[in-house]
Amino acid sequence: MQFAHFMQLLTANQPWNLIFFMAIPMLMIETIAITEFYLISNRNKKGIVKSINRLASIFFGFYFTGIFFYLIFNVVIPLTKAGEWLNWVDIAAVVINLSGVLFLLPLAILELGMIFKKKTVESKLKIHFILVSGFLIVGHAAMILGMVDLSIIDLKTANGSMDMNMNTSMTHYMTLLMENQPLNLIVFLAIPIILVEAITIMEFFVVFKRQTSGTLWKVNKAATIFMGLYFTVMSIYLIIKLVIPITRNDEWLTWVDWVAVGFYISTALFVLPMAIMELGLIFKKKPEEKKTKIRFALLSGAIIVFCLIGMVFGSVNPNVVSKSTGNGKMDTEMNLKTDTNTNMEMEKKK
Repeated sequence: MQFAHFMQLLTANQPWNLIFFMAIPMLMIETIAITEFYLISNRNKKGIVKSINRLASIFFGFYFTGIFFYLIFNVVIPLTKAGEWLNWVDIAAVVINLSGVLFLLPLAILELGMIFKKKTVESKLKIHFILVSGFLIVGHAAMILGMVDLSIIDLKTANGSMDMNMNTSMTHYMTLLMENQPLNLIVFLAIPIILVEAITIMEFFVVFKRQTSGTLWKVNKAATIFMGLYFTVMSIYLIIKLVIPITRNDEWLTWVDWVAVGFYISTALFVLPMAIMELGLIFKKKPEEKKTKIRFALLSGAIIVFCLIGMVFGSVNPNVVSKSTGNGKMDTEMNLKTDTNTNMEMEKKK
């Protein structure tokens, strides 16, 4: 298995790299997105939610700009000079991630009143969530590409300069994504992320324009129904094929391991009610404004448990939490294969 430099950055020097380059950015952008829901639906110009949204936008804009320059000088330039990029996916993951600065720096400057001074509050709100939407797209696109096993794309990367440490412990969540690529990565990460973020962005536009009909409204409705059913089927599958067997065999590595899987699966508890609501099976008599707030609350919950908790905790090396997991029952499938190969070699020597 061959990690891209993007993923290598997150797995190295844990927990600090994971905190600085993934946890904080995820916390900031999801906080901005969730508070954005509230501001758009209520058209609030003041208040604590507006203050949180504004401060988070300013802080994250400059924080990510700092990350941008740090990675340019410490990752991009050195790798380019040394000719150590593995393939186009490796380059794309890093470059797309860094392109987030094109959305976040203007976001901070906008909140400081340095640009679009003559725009109305309504226009600024629209520009604001367009910038937020842009970062959501590039940020998660980079994450998906960064988790691709590069050896499935280009065989020469299998012997590249950055082979994965075979003793690296991974949560069952991460092992699930890394096995059987690209299928598992598509089914359990790419499709869920695309659905959640696409619906998030469409909700921004639908509510901003107060739409109750039209093409975008219909697409959003259909996507919401599909997302609810998709996550439900996926969760049931993982409970049967992953959670129950691991629990029976007592193979959970640490609390981080079951938190990652548990919160990932619990996303269905938020998106299934959204699907049922869109099908008109619940909250039939609620006014549209009330339904919008319920949708926002459920979608915010899904974002928190899936993106903020499941994905971040799933990327943690269990050894960081408990050193004992280094000798645990299942570091990764790769460890098992390594041990088997070692035993075979020892038998031959005997």
